[in-house]
Amino acid sequence: MVAPLLFSFSDYDASPTVVARVGSGVHPEGLPQWCRPFTLQPGVQVRRLRISLKDNRPDLVYIVGIEIRPGRGQYRSTRIITLSAYYQIHNKSSYKLQFTQKCFATTVSDPGAQATYLTAVPNCFLPFHWPRLDKDQLLCVRLMDVRYCHWSGGFRIDDNNSFHLNIRDSNEAMYFLRIEILLQGAAYFIVITDADTMPPPIRVDNFSQVSLQFHQTGMTRLVSKVKPLSSVAYAWDEPTLPSTLTVIAPGGISAVYDLNKLEEGPGLTYENFIYIAFTGTFKDYNSGGADALDVECQQLVLDVPDSDSCKVVLSRKQHGARSQLWRMTADGHLQHEGSSPPRAPPDKIMVLDICGPAPQPSQYVGLMIRRPDKRRTSTQSWRFTPDGRLCCAHNNMCVQAKDGFFGLRRGQFLPKNYCLYISIPFKILEWTLMIILIS
Repeated sequence: MVAPLLFSFSDYDASPTVVARVGSGVHPEGLPQWCRPFTLQPGVQVRRLRISLKDNRPDLVYIVGIEIRPGRGQYRSTRIITLSAYYQIHNKSSYKLQFTQKCFATTVSDPGAQATYLTAVPNCFLPFHWPRLDKDQLLCVRLMDVRYCHWSGGFRIDDNNSFHLNIRDSNEAMYFLRIEILLQGAAYFIVITDADTMPPPIRVDNFSQVSLQFHQTGMTRLVSKVKPLSSVAYAWDEPTLPSTLTVIAPGGISAVYDLNKLEEGPGLTYENFIYIAFTGTFKDYNSGGADALDVECQQLVLDVPDSDSCKVVLSRKQHGARSQLWRMTADGHLQHEGSSPPRAPPDKIMVLDICGPAPQPSQYVGLMIRRPDKRRTSTQSWRFTPDGRLCCAHNNMCVQAKDGFFGLRRGQFLPKNYCLYISIPFKILEWTLMIILIS
């Protein structure tokens, strides 16, 4: 090793080729095998040096690059033969790194897998050999300085390439490294540097008003989030997979975008559910100094707490409560989200309706949810007026709390009334309905 060895053929009539093997003292428990013969003509060659183990385990294999070049000057008649590891890793980053083959990159404590791990401190150089040639030859990296750091995706090291590598921890935080792979002589050099001073290969800009999720297509377990009106730097989690990004909007609506094509991708729409609330009950008592028990601070919205009775009542707004979420359809139906599973078929949804068979003049009628019925179009079709009222398609009918101001309390059963009877208290007390977007 390192020191040169003088060598010449003893029999010029024999084959002018050379064979090599690993020294018998490297793995005393194994039997080293001679490699295929190689000539000593100038150029670059690659050979595999195998060691057969005695306990029927897979052979150990060392891949060696062989570079042959003529000498210069007085050594012009000499051929210089350099044997080196075919893969050589240079850690130029500020992290302490750990390497392994992808098949051994596991979070489970496995002594057999851990025996294949290779550690590189900053500014060090070391040779690398695949532990198993019968498995995918993909290299994975982990940051030893980051607590609970996961293994990166596997990447090839047998081709000239340059890319960012994405490494995550248990909190889904992303760390980027720059990987440079180049062939020089008879060896591939894998040079790893910090990527902090370089622009990310991908930047996801979210100019919408809602949070979005995205991940590399096929990698559903590694999902990233981008908040409204913000940006997130990103690099591929699996460099060997196609360069396509899946973007997910609220409600599970998704679309796939090929980042190799610089063009406008398909539009992404999503279902944005709403609360239906009384604006007068949404006074901020924290800033206004009002009593928390004041009616103006109750934050009352339409709710269907009991899906069996299907009655609509007033309840305090709760973030994420599906029983309080509604969706306005194109045909004017107010679909109730909490009474059916997400993305339920049309025959399973429930819409806002009145309790009675038909509206009665001068009488209160409670609200409930029913199956869509074409015969009840007049009481199942709704609209929001410019002054904030919720009205159905039936002439002059809108929604208010029973008993007007005194009916604005939690659990109050909601009736319907002719506009003649509710217009005055709504206008005087300014109890109007508003839509609160979830986003």
